[in-house]
Amino acid sequence: MRGFHRGDPTARAYFEKAITDNFSLNLTAFKTRGWDEVTLGPTYYVAPDMSLAVGMGTSRYIASNENAKSSHQTVSAFWFWKTDTWEAEVLVERYSRDPKPWYQEGYAQKRINGGLSVGVFAKKDSGWGPRLGYDINRNINVWASPLIKRTGDSTAILGVKVSF
Repeated sequence: MRGFHRGDPTARAYFEKAITDNFSLNLTAFKTRGWDEVTLGPTYYVAPDMSLAVGMGTSRYIASNENAKSSHQTVSAFWFWKTDTWEAEVLVERYSRDPKPWYQEGYAQKRINGGLSVGVFAKKDSGWGPRLGYDINRNINVWASPLIKRTGDSTAILGVKVSF
């Protein structure tokens, strides 16, 4: 699970298959109530701890004034950086035929003690605020971000990040 959006659980899955040392193929899938998305594209490793990915695919959603799902093309760009002490991620997407065609989400955090990390989180249509995370183990991180500057109905975003 990636987090909660308007009280609905959401999931974002990101998979990579290495092609060479610097290039891989990525598949991203996103699901929440009323929204489905799948993109596919290349990932380039700028450095061993930094990657840039793009993807093209499709999104389907139920608009508040429609009964059927509307589909549109999606183009996404993704930047990820992780060292022993720092981690940052930025996602930007563009949807065709959508009245609000842009989506952005991102965070940056620094490990301060053992598995504890602090940083900042921002998400379009939700807001931004501090981010507090804790590594349960090497592969599972739980985090929360109380939104200081809200742009939607959410007061906090909670998430679990699982890596394997």
